[in-house]
Amino acid sequence: MPKIKIGPVFYDAEEKTVTGTGNKFLVVRTGPGGRNRLWLHKGKSVTNIHGGVHGACYGLTPAEDQLANSYLTTFIQLYRGVSSTSPGASDAKQGVSRPKPSATMEEPDFTSENSTTKFVPFSTDRQVSVAFAKSSFREGNKDKLEWLLADEPYGVLVTVQVNDLYSLCIFDIGEVQILKPPTGRAELLTPGSSVPINVADSELSVPLDATAPDFAELGRLLNNPAWNSEGSALFGTKTPDGIEKMRLAYNQAHYWDIFRIAKRKSDKPDSNRSQKVIDLYEGLRELLQRVLKTDEHQLQVFRSGIREFSLFMQERLR
Repeated sequence: MPKIKIGPVFYDAEEKTVTGTGNKFLVVRTGPGGRNRLWLHKGKSVTNIHGGVHGACYGLTPAEDQLANSYLTTFIQLYRGVSSTSPGASDAKQGVSRPKPSATMEEPDFTSENSTTKFVPFSTDRQVSVAFAKSSFREGNKDKLEWLLADEPYGVLVTVQVNDLYSLCIFDIGEVQILKPPTGRAELLTPGSSVPINVADSELSVPLDATAPDFAELGRLLNNPAWNSEGSALFGTKTPDGIEKMRLAYNQAHYWDIFRIAKRKSDKPDSNRSQKVIDLYEGLRELLQRVLKTDEHQLQVFRSGIREFSLFMQERLR
């Protein structure tokens, strides 16, 4: 029986080819009584045979070795991103991760439409899982902005911690699978909150950088003290609620939230709202339509449009 070195320890390993897939693994018995299995893909994470005091044995590439050693000696934390439009979304909201209903095989397989494995895929990288939930949601929501502007969650992030009490498969550091994963912690993914704003910026290829003249001009517009008397109060005037929120978003560098707030306010008319405030909300909402396609031309239009609109509104406030 071959051996494999994981961390400082040499483990007995069984060589196994999964029926019907051709995938070759080294399999290490784990957990109490060896009732669980650690599956290590020979083509992706296992290195060549080398010599040593224990004779010829296998090793792992550095990242996979660290992951496998943590699994065997302490625990590892893994993430699973699920789109809110996925059939598994309701389970994910409870922290539950299930295999496909058609799953019949208790051996691992690469994730695909035709796979029948009962192993459930996870990632070692939180942001990769968030991005997966986001991209899966957008497959049925082609508008690049509307999903960002939605108030409802676009996905769920399930976080689990596992050790050798669970059977684990490591294809490589990018694809890890668990057989019968434990119930984890569920986190709703909503634009502008759970997802860092720079992820949204990257998705749209629109660098909303406060140091750029266009966006600095928008900041000066929002922070113009003339807005402080454009809202109606019980006694006198006040700063409109939406503008206060947009100022906060700008100062915290949550630039897309400015447009989300403007769209929500514009979609809900208020008879007490001044015409200048109405024009601000509607103008920012209309600017969003200019980046529905984020090619170079649209970006230029968007940037110049923000600057021109900001200067125009500044004149209105004088």
